[in-house]
Amino acid sequence: YFSILQLVAAGMTTQSEIDSMIGKNAGAYLNNLCDDYSFINKNTPIFSKPGARNIRWSIDDCYLRFWFRFVYPHQGLIEAGQTELLLKHATESYEQFTGKTLERWFQTEAMESGLFTRVNNWWDRRGENELDLVAVNEFDHTGMIAEVKRNKRKISMTVLENKVAALPQKDFSTYHFQLKALSLDDV
Repeated sequence: YFSILQLVAAGMTTQSEIDSMIGKNAGAYLNNLCDDYSFINKNTPIFSKPGARNIRWSIDDCYLRFWFRFVYPHQGLIEAGQTELLLKHATESYEQFTGKTLERWFQTEAMESGLFTRVNNWWDRRGENELDLVAVNEFDHTGMIAEVKRNKRKISMTVLENKVAALPQKDFSTYHFQLKALSLDDV
């Protein structure tokens, strides 16, 4: 279980990625961590049908995600007193780690705004296109799609537009979306 939590915290969020790293089928373990222990969550793209198999796993608790990303795998460094080396590693990986936290913050903000009925991510089956935030109002068929990065200068609206063009028309064609670039500047 700890190995799986470590992999999820490190960004390996699909069962196939996890299976290849631990060398066996992790399906039962993932379901136990989700259903029995509530350590991880099962995520599907917005508008997925119930029972969809396009699943990504996440640790939503920020403390647990930090622990299994930086502390648990490096206990030997801590015990050896090599905390400076661990701090250097954590500092170098911090931007990537907090990027996911920022996405969740903006998703929570969108849902709490009262403007949207559903808020989530979206990704295609191949993993080529991923949208950080898709918020829709199912009553007036409006919505917002946003790219979220810590640094606004790293966001390309052209890339975002190309990702939006890849959305399946059957689910998204009736909505009018506003495209946004969200960063730490917008917090």
